[in-house]
Amino acid sequence: MSTHTAGMLSIYTVTDLYNYYTARFTLPGAKVPSYFNFEIYTAAGPVYSLVASDAYFFSVFGDRYLTTPAKRADLQNLYVSYGINVNNSVAVNQQAFLRLMKDLRGGVSLSIEQTQFPGHWLRVELNNNNSLTYISCS
Repeated sequence: MSTHTAGMLSIYTVTDLYNYYTARFTLPGAKVPSYFNFEIYTAAGPVYSLVASDAYFFSVFGDRYLTTPAKRADLQNLYVSYGINVNNSVAVNQQAFLRLMKDLRGGVSLSIEQTQFPGHWLRVELNNNNSLTYISCS
């Protein structure tokens, strides 16, 4: 779990992805991707849950972009090129993050907790037009 205070991204950072990737290989029971999620609480409001929905693709993604500081810097540059930044709305960063993960075959799925219904989660996906869609997880 991570907390993003004011002035931080409203979506997962490269450091968050690195921490999740590393934890999957060090915490007992974390290697079963469907049972191990990584949540962030953001100052912008959303509470997110990230799951490695495809363990193979997430492992390949992590090996390619997360295992060294230089690789993480490359991923940070991709964040910039996809327009992910602290000044964006939550929806813009969600869309850009999901596009990035889709294009890099990141193997993750993203869910967001509904603020008006605590404990009720929505999976956030891109449709065929790269627009955000929200699907109930319950």
